[in-house]
Amino acid sequence: MKRVFIGIICYFITNGYAFTQGMDWVCATDSAPWHGRAFHSSVVFDNKMWIIGGGCEEGGMVLNDVWYSSNGVKWVCATENAEWLPRWGHTSVAFDNKIWVIGGLDANFEFKNDVWYSSDGTKWVCATENAEWSPRIAHTSVVFDDKIWVIGGFGFPFEFKNDVWYSATGDSWTLATDSAEWNPRAAHSSVIFDDKIWVIGGFDTTFMVTNDVWHSTNGIKWVCATNDAEWSARYSHSSIVCEDKIWVIGGIDDYEYMNDVWYSDNGSNWLCATESAQWSPRYAHTSLVFDNKMWVIGGEEIIGDSVSYPTDVWYSVIAGITENNVQSDRLYLNVTPVIARDYVKIRYKNNGDVKIFNILGNTVRNFKTVDDRDEIIVELKDNNDKRLPQGVYFIQLKTKATSATAKFIIMQ
Repeated sequence: MKRVFIGIICYFITNGYAFTQGMDWVCATDSAPWHGRAFHSSVVFDNKMWIIGGGCEEGGMVLNDVWYSSNGVKWVCATENAEWLPRWGHTSVAFDNKIWVIGGLDANFEFKNDVWYSSDGTKWVCATENAEWSPRIAHTSVVFDDKIWVIGGFGFPFEFKNDVWYSATGDSWTLATDSAEWNPRAAHSSVIFDDKIWVIGGFDTTFMVTNDVWHSTNGIKWVCATNDAEWSARYSHSSIVCEDKIWVIGGIDDYEYMNDVWYSDNGSNWLCATESAQWSPRYAHTSLVFDNKMWVIGGEEIIGDSVSYPTDVWYSVIAGITENNVQSDRLYLNVTPVIARDYVKIRYKNNGDVKIFNILGNTVRNFKTVDDRDEIIVELKDNNDKRLPQGVYFIQLKTKATSATAKFIIMQ
């Protein structure tokens, strides 16, 4: 943990702005009412988060239940037994005011290429029992250019795939390419970013775990953003787009479960938000962006020597605090030392209100500057006179005309 914290310090010292989401995670619940599961799917629909199907730890059960939540804490069962067969390794998207369930592997170990939809998560209708693409598992699906897309995966006949298909209706599918430039693969992730479809990592046909990143504007021609991203090769991770960045979250390499979080604003160069999030290392989880938060839901973890399927739900607040250290005739703010323990010294021009924020943007202390002084010592205690814990903080001086914010770090 110490190495991780030093890494965060180095990032904040060497960058001219503060970027906080993805670093700190809060547990919304560690005991959701649904079965612990992995290889499920999740979507945001009707202003709720949804969790759909997956594989359960109880006797190897495969599920076809559907749950939703508006806050990540309280979950409601839309149906315990949807019309589609129990499955895992399927995909889901929200499209045309409906939730869609696409492909996967059922309880009889049969690869599926059926497509289902629902306008309420309770009643499901089959769009097609046999789509034009071959039955598969561990593919990805996105919505792009007013169409649903199915990308890669593994299935019958038993092979990895690098084909790309699309549909405007869900019942009839068109082949964009049967041989994309990236190696055939499964358990990758896909997002829509910068008006492109992206394919990220996965397990490819050479039986190698990858950390390459590809993009396409049309699903036909693919361009490599990087063959060797800064994050380690992995599969069954999750990816989302948030704050104009692509995020890669958790996953597994050949042996190790991971709980790191990475982001990129171009798909080529990646930065680590945290090497060790508060949620346990896991893979085959899902991630969403909802209610100004990034979410991690379920998955598979290892507790001791045993595999476990947690029923936990975690979030990271999208509330980055931008450093704006104004130095002008209107306002001046300087904080020393940058790495502190019991106090910091602030130098300022023009009096105003002062607040200290933690990494989540919560106010932990507030006061006013002194009229006849331009330098004061600020003790690092909260509003209850308790010493602030180790972490990254921001101090803001706000006047009627403008405000300035500067970062500092508390070390124990």
